[in-house]
Amino acid sequence: MQDETRNYEIGFLLKSEEDRKVIFGAIERAEFGLLNEGQVSSMKLAYPIKKQNFAQFGYAYFSAEPDKIEEFKKELSMTPGVLRLTIFANPVIKTKEDEARAERAYFENEKPAEAQKTQPMKERRPVVKQPRAETLSNEDLEKKLEEILK
Repeated sequence: MQDETRNYEIGFLLKSEEDRKVIFGAIERAEFGLLNEGQVSSMKLAYPIKKQNFAQFGYAYFSAEPDKIEEFKKELSMTPGVLRLTIFANPVIKTKEDEARAERAYFENEKPAEAQKTQPMKERRPVVKQPRAETLSNEDLEKKLEEILK
């Protein structure tokens, strides 16, 4: 094949944080170029995976030749410390500065630029409930009609 490399993103769930060395060691052994490495964070799983209720989630961006990806994925999926993994081609690569800016905005309650451009909501008026008209019997209705017609 061609010596053309593409950018990829790998997302993974690991049993422990030490297992991240397995992922990055495999990237080095395969001679892929590591572009960016995201933080690994602990999370509670919605359902058990391989009898685990908690996992370490992480991601990384790397460049590689497309024909080596399948073999790389098979090798990692057989590793005991890896619960799940997925690889995406041509991701939008975030730099460490982008991640830091997004994290700062989240914790400082800054609104994203798109949210600032939206129109404010119109003020709602309170709903005033009208009292129900009394129900009248046929005799009472006839009496009122006679009064009106007089």
